[in-house]
Amino acid sequence: DESIILSPIKPPSAKPTVSFTDEPTTLSPSVHPAKLPALEESDISSDPTTYPTYFPTLSSNDLVIIDDPVFPLDACRGNCRNDDDCKDSLVCYTHNGEEPVPGCIGWGISGAHYCADRPPTKLLYRGSNPADPLGVCEGDCDRDDNCEGDLICFQRDGSEPVPGCNGIGAQGGDY
Repeated sequence: DESIILSPIKPPSAKPTVSFTDEPTTLSPSVHPAKLPALEESDISSDPTTYPTYFPTLSSNDLVIIDDPVFPLDACRGNCRNDDDCKDSLVCYTHNGEEPVPGCIGWGISGAHYCADRPPTKLLYRGSNPADPLGVCEGDCDRDDNCEGDLICFQRDGSEPVPGCNGIGAQGGDY
């Protein structure tokens, strides 16, 4: 078992360089792989800075908390307060930290609220008189013919649980 210790050809300077030099670095390659990916040439600015400027590119499915959000939020973006804060058919999903946020990548922050694809069993309030027939766990219906196919309208008082559905839904809403 031999240990390999690599050292630079030149000793390091006493303080960091804050400008580009014409002379290339002549260090030997590392025998251990890097933990972070190498920067692409397009990631490097021609103007040097005195602080690191490389940030990984986020995908649209990565969980992100936005400190001062502009509503409505896209999928996997956080700090929503209710479903109306989310775009289109997305819902404001409370992340419990133990299961993934539907349609998103990463674990996020436990207790945070993210806009996400609606799980089919989560109650969704579509208004008091929606034009289209209501699907599973959607409200507010007044009678069975407000619902798709053979679904029935579950009439409730207050916020009692709807059989087969999760969530609280709108106070007094029927699903």
